[in-house]
Amino acid sequence: ISYDGNNDVILTLVKTSTDYYWDNDGDTAGFGTAAGTWAVPTTGDATQGWSTDSTGETLPGNVTTTDDVLYFGTAAAGLGAGGVTVSGTVEANRLNFGSASGDITLSGGIIALGGDFPRIEVDNTSNTVSSAISNTVGILKKGSGTLTLSGDSSNYTGDTTIYASGGTLQVGGAGQLESGSYGGAISIGSASTFAYSSSADQTLSGDITGDGALIKGSSGTLTLSGANTYAGDTTIDAGSLKLSGGNAIPDGAGKGDVTVDGTLDLNGSSETINGLSGSGTVDNTSATAVALAVGKNSDTSSFSGSVAGSVGGLTLNKIGSGTLTLTGTGNSLADVSAAGGNLVLAGNSTTTLSGSMNVANNGISSGSHGTLIVTNNASLTVAGNFYMGNRSDKIGTANQSGGTVTLNTSLGSGVRFGHWSGAEGNYTISGGTLNVLNTTSILGYNGTGTLNVNGGTANLKGIQISRSSSAGNCSITLGGGALNIGAIGIHDGTDPYSINLNSGSLGALAGWSSSLGMTLGGSVDIDTTWGNIGLSGDLTGAGGFTKIGTGTLTFSGSNAYDGETIVSGGVLVLAAGASLNTANIVRINGTGQMNLDGSIDQTVEELWIDGVQQYRSSWGSTSSGAARKSNTYFVGSGILRVTSGPTPPTLFKFK
Repeated sequence: ISYDGNNDVILTLVKTSTDYYWDNDGDTAGFGTAAGTWAVPTTGDATQGWSTDSTGETLPGNVTTTDDVLYFGTAAAGLGAGGVTVSGTVEANRLNFGSASGDITLSGGIIALGGDFPRIEVDNTSNTVSSAISNTVGILKKGSGTLTLSGDSSNYTGDTTIYASGGTLQVGGAGQLESGSYGGAISIGSASTFAYSSSADQTLSGDITGDGALIKGSSGTLTLSGANTYAGDTTIDAGSLKLSGGNAIPDGAGKGDVTVDGTLDLNGSSETINGLSGSGTVDNTSATAVALAVGKNSDTSSFSGSVAGSVGGLTLNKIGSGTLTLTGTGNSLADVSAAGGNLVLAGNSTTTLSGSMNVANNGISSGSHGTLIVTNNASLTVAGNFYMGNRSDKIGTANQSGGTVTLNTSLGSGVRFGHWSGAEGNYTISGGTLNVLNTTSILGYNGTGTLNVNGGTANLKGIQISRSSSAGNCSITLGGGALNIGAIGIHDGTDPYSINLNSGSLGALAGWSSSLGMTLGGSVDIDTTWGNIGLSGDLTGAGGFTKIGTGTLTFSGSNAYDGETIVSGGVLVLAAGASLNTANIVRINGTGQMNLDGSIDQTVEELWIDGVQQYRSSWGSTSSGAARKSNTYFVGSGILRVTSGPTPPTLFKFK
């Protein structure tokens, strides 16, 4: 530092280091093929050593490197692929692998990198340093190639920086940083990667920052315990990435997704991530229960592996507006929530919950909704509660087009569509099977609930519709497939509510009844094969029904539906107080029968038996006062009066 007399300070920088080039062919132009021994000092001769000539035309001398810049080939003259052995502890400031060089390996001994801004620059494709690296001030990795560190660098304690567009810094072989417990910070530049692909275990407790990506490969376990903010993707190709403390994997806008083809071990730490893909395993090997939230950046992703807590419980929360698709088998979870966007169970996936399933619940912004989609041959089994719309102003939707959903919720616990006041829960099945066999399914616990059966089979022990006065306009719509009800039946029905039977089959798992009114919007089968059905509410609408099955269907309400009444099996009972539309057409086929209570005197327009229109007359059993009697088609002492049909023949009496 000097002064120029004008109060200006002059700073003069003097380079004290030397540039050396590893040369294996003496004074011949170029550097030959990598070989020989780098030692203290390094012997220089016609076969090996350090040269000060960047063209390789000067014979190497005996050199002891210290705070120097060392080149293994340049852009103009490459060093051929091979290996250089390090003997003892050697020193350098920078290592530079030229772009014209082949793959170089440095093995044995210890390389101590020191001086100002120690750096390793890889401008060729890839190089391996299996020598131990000693450094306390930090290392800069530069260049577009891959540098693999495969030694046990017990004295590597400084921070690590990988420049932008700086290729990959990889810990490979059985290598470790700081004997497996590295506390330095790691900065990964844009379009660059830090890869841990060692068979040895490693903990990184320092913060990982920057815009680059992290890759976990090989069989070892990499544990992250820092508050990491790197923006690139997290990829687990093999082995285990274990988390220690939250925020180990960055999430949200501007952060990357997670690919798991090895194992992601939450290890007792709840975590939030963006997208999840791959075919590996998400696990929790700690006894502490944890939650994994997926979808923070609202991306769409698909995971074909398994999500399961092998030791402690693991809860999966789908958040954000995107879609997460699970297609793997062996998903074994405590609880699951579809708090936002779509959670899709597809393919041959199997998902078993020891706890509860929530669709649209707390933890998302006001007015948001979540959707559960079950398709293909997927299966979902839930032992606990099943809630849709589990918070005021939330809309929970379940769409099942295939597979099997089994809700083993115990009696007295909740299967609730529209749980909270102001919330909605809508379940639509168009294929597959829905089983709720232990408890009542509640449509509108305090909110609005709907069940739409458009295909497939829904087997429900019972339905409570519009449980409370705060419930919204709850509904059951049968538009195809089969809706089979168990012994609890369909009950309550605080207005407003609707039960719409448009097509498909309304059946019985056991004998059941309902006092609620229903609307026949089309042609529906009512199947009593597995139990009798009693309907005391009014049946209205433009449609009709076909009674099938060997059991009994009993009407005791005022039924004004316009469609046909077809009895093709078992018995249709018109109990005391029951009535049909006087314009009704009644068809009795095969083994079907009508049982007319003694108080019944019912008028209909037409009567058909086995496809043949019957006389306009009064009909009943032999115990009735009807003009036309048949114990084959009629039971009871009531009368059915037919107003349209062929004129019966005149009977003459002869004296």
